[in-house]
Amino acid sequence: LPDFYNMSLERPQSDPRGYGLMIVDGSRKAGHGSMLSHSCQPTCEVRVAALDGQLCLAMTTLRELEQGEELTFDYNAVTESVNEYRAAVCLCGFGGCRGSFLHFATADCYQQVLNRNSPIAVRFSNLVKGCMKQVMSADDEEVLRNHGFGTAAFGAVSLNRHLPMGQTNGRRDSMDCVPIWLRTFVADTLRYIEYERRALPIALLCDHVEKTDAVAAANKKSKPQPAKKKVVRDKPENVFMYYARKKKEYFEAQHPMKKGGDGGPMAGISHRHEVLRLAAIAWKALSKEEKENWKEMSIKEWQDKKSREGTEENKTPKAKQDGKKSEAKAKDDKKKESKKGDLNLSKISFE
Repeated sequence: LPDFYNMSLERPQSDPRGYGLMIVDGSRKAGHGSMLSHSCQPTCEVRVAALDGQLCLAMTTLRELEQGEELTFDYNAVTESVNEYRAAVCLCGFGGCRGSFLHFATADCYQQVLNRNSPIAVRFSNLVKGCMKQVMSADDEEVLRNHGFGTAAFGAVSLNRHLPMGQTNGRRDSMDCVPIWLRTFVADTLRYIEYERRALPIALLCDHVEKTDAVAAANKKSKPQPAKKKVVRDKPENVFMYYARKKKEYFEAQHPMKKGGDGGPMAGISHRHEVLRLAAIAWKALSKEEKENWKEMSIKEWQDKKSREGTEENKTPKAKQDGKKSEAKAKDDKKKESKKGDLNLSKISFE
């Protein structure tokens, strides 16, 4: 695992020198507290304290401890690498152990917000614009004040090393020593941080929703879908609608559909209305006996479907296959029978 730092000294904004953040490197200068082990249920935590007028880090206990009880604290380090997260195995042994002494953050959410709203070109342009400024703007000064950025945030840059010690009045740092381009660039960065605080929760939520939808879609594909049952009508189909459905192909072949207003063939509901119009003309020309024949055919087909639906579940796979073949043959026979019983519709005028 690479080096990581889990202790930081944060200077409050109310400090005369303003806000500041210092990361503690325990490998160079530290006390016994930096040698404590990690635990997901720690007995201690690190807090900022004031000692002799100076800020320092103090290791304090979270509860009363018994003699011989181990001192531990939560490292609270974050990684965006899955490999680092898995390699940082936690051995604290508590029931609520996370399994790793690192916290895993979704790797690309932070980077996505940064690349989308402040890519590298925008950051370089802000730096160039800052270098061209001769005077600080009032907006930039206000942003720095609102975030408490004083000399502490700029560190050694704010020191005036050419000023004699007798003229410092106890302080050698001043915001006047910080270059204008640097203050301007820091103000632009703080504006982006303000935006990121609003945009990042939305990005994290969208990422969670996308992952949830992807998992749900994968589970849906893996589960076998139940076969849809055919819906059988409670009563026979209307005889005219049955006639129009059976003769649909004939009307389309013998009497091509007229073109629509845009020059293309009819489609959708317009096509259906034209078929019904032609079927109505042909239906009026049929005799009473022929209409009765079509009615009997409609009733017979409805009864056949209803009987097949009741016995379909009890059939073996081979019987189902044979049933499909016989059904296809019956359809062919019905088509031949309907053609024989038709009038010579080509002599009927459809205009």
